[in-house]
This record gives sequence, C-alpha cells and structure tokens, in this order.
Amino acid sequence: MLALKFVVFLLLCASALGRSQRQVKRGSRLRRSLISSLPSGIAGGVAGSTGTTLLFPLDAAKTLRQTNPSQYKSLGGSLRVLLTTRAGKVRFTPATLRRLYSGVGVASFWSFPSSFLYFYTYTAFKGALPLTGPLLHSVSAASGNAVSSIIFVPKEMIKQRSQMTGMKVGECISTIFRDKGLKGFYVSYVPTLFRNVPSAVLRFTIYESLRSNINIDEGSSSTMFVVAGGVAGSAASLLTTPLDVLKTRMNTGDFGNVASCARYIVRNDGAKGLFAGAGARAGWSCAFSAVGFGVFEAVKTILEEKEKEKKDSSNRGGVRGGGCGDDCCEGGRCLLKVNPKFSR
Repeated sequence: MLALKFVVFLLLCASALGRSQRQVKRGSRLRRSLISSLPSGIAGGVAGSTGTTLLFPLDAAKTLRQTNPSQYKSLGGSLRVLLTTRAGKVRFTPATLRRLYSGVGVASFWSFPSSFLYFYTYTAFKGALPLTGPLLHSVSAASGNAVSSIIFVPKEMIKQRSQMTGMKVGECISTIFRDKGLKGFYVSYVPTLFRNVPSAVLRFTIYESLRSNINIDEGSSSTMFVVAGGVAGSAASLLTTPLDVLKTRMNTGDFGNVASCARYIVRNDGAKGLFAGAGARAGWSCAFSAVGFGVFEAVKTILEEKEKEKKDSSNRGGVRGGGCGDDCCEGGRCLLKVNPKFSR
C-alpha cells in the first residue's frame, strides 16, 4: 500500500510539472510505453537473476560484515568464516559451500520478478512522463524501486536470515511468519526504500549520463556499458552505505524502528558502524551493476533486434501481397490503387 501511494504521488507530481508540455494524449502515450517496455523488463529480470547468482558469495560475506562488524573485520575474513570447517580449516566442502550459498535459490528465483518490475516500471515511466534529464531519470528510478520493493523486501529478509543462521529457506519463512505474521516480511520496507530510492536515483542518473556518451554502433559498446554500470553502482553504493547497514540490521535483528536501530549501532560500534563494509559494498555493487547493466543492455538489444526482424518480415509480406511497402499500404493492399483519392 505504501508503494502504491508513493507511485501515485510521483505520478501526480510529474503530471503537474508536465501539463504545459503535453503534445500527445496521455492515455495513448502511456499505453505505448507500457507495451514497448516489456523487452526492458525481461532483460532486467535476466540481469537481476544473473548478477545475484554470480555474486552471491560476496553478498553473504557483506551481510556478515554489516551485521557484526566487531567480529567480522573484513570481507575476506567473513568469507574465511563461511568456508571454515568444524576442524578449523578453510576448505571448499559440501558443508561450507552450503553455508556460503545459503539462500541463493530464493534470492535468484525472486530476483527475476523483482528486477523485471524494477526495469519495466523505470522504462515505462521514462517513456510516458513529460519530463527530461535528471528529473525524468530520478522520478522513473524512484517509481521502479517503490514497485519492485513489494517483492524485493521479503526476498531480502528471507535471504539474509538464511545467510546469518544457516537455516533452510523453508525454515526461515515459517519462523518469520510464526513470530511476526505477514508483516514480519516487511519490517525493513521503509529503510529499504530510504536506501534504494536515493541509490537508484544516483545510479541511474550517473549511468544514463555515461550511457549518453556511448556510441552504440561501436564494437566496444558492450564493454562500455559494463564500465558505465560499474562506475554508477560503486558511486551510488558508497554514498548510501549507512542506509544499507540500517536495512541489514533491521532484517537480521529485532528492532522496533529505524531510529532505535541507528541508536543501537552508534552506541555499540560508534558512527563508523554505519559505514561498516563500505568498501566491500562498493566493490560488490560495482561488480553487480557492471554485470547487471551489461546483461540488461545485451538481452534488450537481442529482443529489440528480434522484434525489428519480425516487423521487417511482416512488411516484406505486405509487399508480396500486392502492396508497395509504403504507408499507403494496409494488409498487403495499396490504398492508392483501391482509392485514387487516398493521400499519403
């Protein structure tokens, strides 16, 4: 409900700002944008699942680092703990790998619909709103986060509880539901929005700015998308680390609200506790955004090319059916031949 209210508020603000710029009927413009954004949504879903699966071990180590910075001093130390056997040796064994990848199934599976909603909403809003520049990217990114968080927040709750406790996904779900009911899956919804919205606004604004300078006809464009995504992701993550720490503590602890959580961190770990794992998070986000935007652009390009080929094939069919292939043709019939009064 909070997400819906937030999106409605953003739409009303954007509508008020853009009234004087309307050139096309809002309904038709929005409808076209919703349809044309489907490839972006699918590409975003594939990118989200791919990035989550590939970088899950780093995410697990980051969760430990942020949850207990006094015990886990570094990202490398967190990884060693996860890979340490009962005999005290660091080994890749079935038991340590299960601990390292605890929660990867639910995270990767639900990353697809979450990322689909994120990129689909972002692209749809970007194509429908009568705004330009950073303001357009900011409103679109914020809207995408508000909608996708409906799935993202419970997914993160289950994943991080599983990473911290080593419990199976089913156990985590039943424990959370038994203790707090359905609302227990959304205890970090507000801090997640506080973290994700500013982070998304920064990430997409930086990325779109860098992307606008990339020549998509160049052979190196794929590499440049990866670089642009990495730069945007690391910069946004560094600036929003305190919000991420609060979100992680809310998911893995038992705090009544964000303020009490922040006070607890400062009292026990000092102000630096709010920046626990900043370097690790920036590195992880750099890699995740690089993979995510790289895969997103690649999959979107493939889908758009297939759609273009389909349209070209349809147009060629129209020519073979007796049309001339121009805008005077409809269903393979040349309207100039049928009706001489027809005007191009």
